[in-house]
Amino acid sequence: MNTRRVATGPHSDTVGAESAGAGLFCDRGDAGRRLIRRLRAFRGPEVVILALSPGGAAVAHEIATGLRVQFDMVTDQRAAPYHRLRGSFCLADCTVVLVDDVMVDAAAVEMACRTAYRHGAVRVVAAVPVATQSTIDYLAAVVDNVVCLRVPARLDVGDEWYCDDPGIAAADGCAIELR
Repeated sequence: MNTRRVATGPHSDTVGAESAGAGLFCDRGDAGRRLIRRLRAFRGPEVVILALSPGGAAVAHEIATGLRVQFDMVTDQRAAPYHRLRGSFCLADCTVVLVDDVMVDAAAVEMACRTAYRHGAVRVVAAVPVATQSTIDYLAAVVDNVVCLRVPARLDVGDEWYCDDPGIAAADGCAIELR
């Protein structure tokens, strides 16, 4: 039997305790560094961090750097969802960690998860600084692990969780160095 583990932040039992606009993370890099603490078990040459959006690339880059693992970014999501990677990593026999800056579209993460499994991943983890409980519940049935730091009751705009970060344009996400 495959058991799924959901790891949420210290306020997970008080969903909605964080107020909108609280700016709980200095920026997306700060969020990535905080996620590293929860992702230390996912290290080694068989781990690939995949950013799902330009905002997620900043978070994912920090995680990949901190864990010293491979990093890539999914591209062309609208034209060919989650089928093309910028780098040339093989996902066979790997643990894939799907990262975004906020997760509000669980169906998109599910599509990325299924694609990772089709490409031979042995385990898929969703990691995000902020997601709603409904998104976490949905993902818990799809991926092997969900790691989330903050669980607000509502999530209108992802940028409200980042103090000094007004958002990241698609071109900015592409400029992050791939490892």
